[in-house]
Amino acid sequence: MFSVFEGYSEGNIAVSAKDDLTLEFTLTAPCAYMEDLMAFPTFYPVKRSSVESAPNYEYVPGAWCADAGFVSNGAYVCTGWDHDSSMTFEKNPYWYDAANVTVEKLEFLLIWDEDLAYEKYTDGDIDFADFFPIEDITDVLGNPEFHTVDELGTYYAAFNSKSSVFDGKTPEEAACMRRAVSILIDREYICENICGNGQVPANSFVPLGMSDGNGGTFKADENDGYFDVHAASRDRAKVIEEATVLLKAAGFKFGEDGKLSPETPLSFRYLTNESSGHIAIAECIKSDLADLGIEMTICAESWMDFLEDRNAGDFDIARGGWIADFNDPIGMLEMFVTDSSNNDCQFGN
Repeated sequence: MFSVFEGYSEGNIAVSAKDDLTLEFTLTAPCAYMEDLMAFPTFYPVKRSSVESAPNYEYVPGAWCADAGFVSNGAYVCTGWDHDSSMTFEKNPYWYDAANVTVEKLEFLLIWDEDLAYEKYTDGDIDFADFFPIEDITDVLGNPEFHTVDELGTYYAAFNSKSSVFDGKTPEEAACMRRAVSILIDREYICENICGNGQVPANSFVPLGMSDGNGGTFKADENDGYFDVHAASRDRAKVIEEATVLLKAAGFKFGEDGKLSPETPLSFRYLTNESSGHIAIAECIKSDLADLGIEMTICAESWMDFLEDRNAGDFDIARGGWIADFNDPIGMLEMFVTDSSNNDCQFGN
């Protein structure tokens, strides 16, 4: 995010304080998403003396704000924090627009279990929840308090480029395998019957509606992509035929029933975190791939174990999701640079 600033590559960012309330940066080139960057948490001002007074602050990011009472600059201050349980925020009288902040206190419950969160909402114990069990989607859609907000993001399945599934395959053969698996997934069915909250099928990693940096849209409609997003649902036979051709090109053999021969089986582990929604999507993918005899084992882990294993590349295919940090395609695509901390696909590693 700092690469747009002059001097960043040399470790000396060109920035100066013009007065008590103004910072001036020098950019290496015009940056269409500059205002988006300035609204990102990375660029929020922090009190230097507070940061540097925390033990091991040089090596432990966030050490200065690990407990209630830390110095912040928003409309609220954190006055209570029972880790893994709850957080309390109260109105900040020093905020520049405090006169227009009408809610004096916010209390948050830190809940990982979507069933428990929804139960507390329906019982009236909490006023707001931002997730719920996918099996209750029909009830939620009928609730006038339910709202959806568009996001620039993509839900995806990530192939581990170092997986043993691709052992002995040329780059071209591995590409055929990935495309075959991809086109077999019925995205339209998943969006309409599993997600059910306005999501649309994706055929590229850059989502619909993202800016192109020149006042236009990078991807204007669903036809801008690598394949027909509706084919897996509307012309299943044709998609199965295409996937078969791709797998044959990758060296796989098929039996008379149209499924993979026992001579050349294809099986892999699909890694996801424990959530009814994610598991339901995984089960749909498993069913779609079974049309060609591809065997998929769903491995559901706790959130922290899932993050650790995905980041370490301990998977064949893993579920992923990314919401753009700013409105520009590079906010999505830079995930796949070799030295990116988000390079779960292990490209170049």
